[in-house]
Amino acid sequence: MMNVMKRAWEIAKEGAAKFGGSVKSYFSTSLKMAWAEMKEVTKTYVEQMKDVYAFGYEEDRLQITFKEWKRNTDLHRLYINIETNKGRSLNTIFISLKDGKVGSQGRNATFQGLGDKVAKIVEAHKNDIIAKYVA
Repeated sequence: MMNVMKRAWEIAKEGAAKFGGSVKSYFSTSLKMAWAEMKEVTKTYVEQMKDVYAFGYEEDRLQITFKEWKRNTDLHRLYINIETNKGRSLNTIFISLKDGKVGSQGRNATFQGLGDKVAKIVEAHKNDIIAKYVA
């Protein structure tokens, strides 16, 4: 949310510099534009993650959830859980917010292989994912 607001102010400043007027007068429109940018980025990597499982699961049968987790000051991670719509966990991908490393955990060797593919997608979009889901 914070990064969407920052991006909205950037867009508003660009508009004011290019077309004149106050930055505030551009903010409403720039906020809509910033949200649209964020939604497009999200759509892209979530669809890529679902495509990894396309061989056995219809897209609407998969759920991908993002959850930030902290324990003391030592551990701070963003977990990405991939489940069926019946709650059966397929993979968990995590981003360590302390050092930026991406890891995966699968139910078995097959799912671990799929998790590794999804982890590569997460690695490629890590900054966008963190910006959207970490407070």
